[in-house]
Amino acid sequence: MGDTKIQIEHLGRICTLALESVGVASDDALLTARLLVRSEAEGAASHGLLRLPPLLERIRQGSVKPVTAMAVVKESPTTAILDAADGIGQVAGYRAMELAIQKAASAGLGAVTVINGGNFGRAGHPASLATDHGMIGIAASNASPRLVPNAGMKPMLGNNPWAVAIPTGGAPVVVDMANSIVANGKIRAAKNEGQSIPEGWATDASGNATTDPAAALKGALIAFGGYKGWSLSLIVDMLTGVLSGGAFADDVGSPDNTSRPQKSCYFFLAINIRHFMDVEQFTGRSETLLKRLKAASDKDVRIPGENSHHNHAAAMKNGVLVRPSAIKSLDETFKKIGLPGWDAVLERTK
Repeated sequence: MGDTKIQIEHLGRICTLALESVGVASDDALLTARLLVRSEAEGAASHGLLRLPPLLERIRQGSVKPVTAMAVVKESPTTAILDAADGIGQVAGYRAMELAIQKAASAGLGAVTVINGGNFGRAGHPASLATDHGMIGIAASNASPRLVPNAGMKPMLGNNPWAVAIPTGGAPVVVDMANSIVANGKIRAAKNEGQSIPEGWATDASGNATTDPAAALKGALIAFGGYKGWSLSLIVDMLTGVLSGGAFADDVGSPDNTSRPQKSCYFFLAINIRHFMDVEQFTGRSETLLKRLKAASDKDVRIPGENSHHNHAAAMKNGVLVRPSAIKSLDETFKKIGLPGWDAVLERTK
């Protein structure tokens, strides 16, 4: 069976139905589904449909609560600590960034940390939410220990993704990255597709370099730039887990153990450009900078976030290609949570 092309709206309905079937409220299910499908459409399959089966399984087992009830632990006019109480990561991340934006609207800056979260998807999504309000957004999350600066070291830090989103006259500039050479989700995707991975991406459980994705998932990820990438993960862990009073380093649970809450922590910062200059002046200056960068080479200069923007626009027009491995995983999970198989759900949501 080859790839199946499905329209974005239809794929969103499929994911929403699955989430609602395990007790997620309609609004939260719709938001989570939209972000999963958005990742898939942007070309980031590692954060797309691949993430739905383990999320559904976590909800089924009780390690993720279907109701994301955010509680305020501590708050000031410019800051807050929120407790996601093991709710859905995508929902918790968006609500926390919305609060940071609300605070920045009046105070100029808004910083919010979150404890007891799960995987919140692409960091660029909540960060980009700030650009819709004429603000700069920063988002970060810690993760379970998987990262080493070189082969042979015991992992104590996660690859701890972070993103910065800055508005321009067009699509925002979005730097969205983890601190490993490659995201763990890409290794998981390679395993699902029966493919090997390049040498230098990861080590096995004994600390030896490997091209086997199954062995890599039991081992560690190599940080980009060695100690430079590893140091960035350290900073993210301090901004998320340490600053929030939540879990950090090897206290954060593994995504592979669906029976245990992950307890990830987040950090969000919204910077209100209007407290510096008019937004139109800022975006105009940003456009000037980008034009100069593109003019500096006779080759195409890739601005961070451009590929995702173009991929999403194409998917909105032509649909999303869903891999057979993703369909197989969803089919198995749907049946486990009491839904009919993929084909029946596909038909029901038309």
